[in-house]
Amino acid sequence: LRAFEQLPQYRCILATQTLDASTVSVPANVELLPAQTLDDGRQLMRQATLVAVTFQDTDLACGPTVVLDAYAMGLPVISSDTNACRDYIRHGATGLLSPPGDAGTLAGNIAALMDDGERREQMRKAINELARGDLSRATFENTLCHVLRDLHQRATRGTAGLPDTR
Repeated sequence: LRAFEQLPQYRCILATQTLDASTVSVPANVELLPAQTLDDGRQLMRQATLVAVTFQDTDLACGPTVVLDAYAMGLPVISSDTNACRDYIRHGATGLLSPPGDAGTLAGNIAALMDDGERREQMRKAINELARGDLSRATFENTLCHVLRDLHQRATRGTAGLPDTR
């Protein structure tokens, strides 16, 4: 919300399960919605210019579906620079990353992309290349097969990466 307060010229939709409009001050340019189903969230994205998502940094393995959904629609993503997103968002190429909790940088990144249609278009092209390459099903399947083949070979040699307790 602190970032959106700095962007009164833009209409922002915030879908979250952690905020309650009766307990926080919501800027006039922000429409606060409850957490959305996947289908409802995707419908909102179809009408968006870009997607901004924030995360707390964590050591847990996670993959933000919202980032991949936005990419599927060719939308650049602005996000916190956390483990949840840095594997997907290529800063400056497919989106912009900001330090977690830094509302000023988040707002600046949103404004920069909202005001630069040419840059958003360049990012859309990079997103499409990423989707056809590193994020493609074929790349995923090839990588998975390689990992499984390597694990199988290690297991048959008795070197599956586990310590030898003999």
